Amino acid sequence: MNQSRKNKFLVIAKVGAVSLGVYVVFKYMLPIIAPFILAYGICRWLYPMTVFVRKKTGIPVGMTAAAIIFSAAAVLAVGVYFIGKYLIGQMIAVIKNIEYIWQAVQNLFLRICSRIGHVFKCDADMVYQWIDRFSTKIGENAHIQIVDLLTDRAVPVFKSIAVFLVIIMVAMIGAILLIKNKARIDRQIRKSDFSAEISEISEKVWAVIGCFIKSQILIIIVISAICSMGLILAKIPYAVLIGIFIGVMDALPVIGSGTVLVPWAVIGLFFGKYKMSVILFIVYGLCAFTREILEARLMGNSLGINEFYMLMATFAGIKLFGISGIILGPLGVILVMEICCFQKKNHVK
Repeated sequence: MNQSRKNKFLVIAKVGAVSLGVYVVFKYMLPIIAPFILAYGICRWLYPMTVFVRKKTGIPVGMTAAAIIFSAAAVLAVGVYFIGKYLIGQMIAVIKNIEYIWQAVQNLFLRICSRIGHVFKCDADMVYQWIDRFSTKIGENAHIQIVDLLTDRAVPVFKSIAVFLVIIMVAMIGAILLIKNKARIDRQIRKSDFSAEISEISEKVWAVIGCFIKSQILIIIVISAICSMGLILAKIPYAVLIGIFIGVMDALPVIGSGTVLVPWAVIGLFFGKYKMSVILFIVYGLCAFTREILEARLMGNSLGINEFYMLMATFAGIKLFGISGIILGPLGVILVMEICCFQKKNHVK
């Protein structure tokens, strides 16, 4: 085996080993270390402010960190409360008007059947009866599945909420302890034989993770705002609730905002609602343009991953980790690339 083949084999083996390591961490260790990763993130975020307040007030670092972290948590909780209250109010309004909404859906359904019958030169009633029988079977099966799902998932959902609250509390306490002992921990790391490697890898990996998460959150917020304003201009009920839903859907590579907006606009054209359709098409164009610009600005330089690879990573992540794979899949690919590139750079040096 010549040197070139040996180097290629080593690169493949290295990528495979790093990929396996990332998979093991995500699959088996992430639930255990998640509170401490979150604690580390809170520490990095709030440590400069803690140092500033400590110098101005002279209050011990631990007490300062506790005050700042719990104050930030309180502000966040108040924001979540008011946003949640508004969204729940929108959902309650939808539930109260469900009969009106269902009637509107039925009317739309009848008009679609009429158009189909007109296009294919057949009786609209026959089309209606055929689609009605098909949709009734689907509806009955869906109703049974939904009831079974709610019954089976009720306890796990409450358990997940309890686990989430525990993780948050552990993370907050861990962040306070990290901030309090940060200087000592930094000294211990600097004394280690692997201090340079630990520092460089942790900084780069954390920068990539932070960039990915912050970028996705910001993009979802901007897309949701664009959709909400567009739907308000189109005078569509529950515009904010639908806008947030579309913003979240837009973050999913396989779905995107076009899955909702484009068919909706086409149906509007089909029934002569030209103003609404034009607005929806414009909103979709703005969403697509905004995502391209923001992803290029926020993630392009730091991540540099082709959209096709990101789609592959998302699909693989869902197959390996379930719904959390939407985030873990792309994040895993990013980590593998960054760690392998780091090793390559060190080899060049």
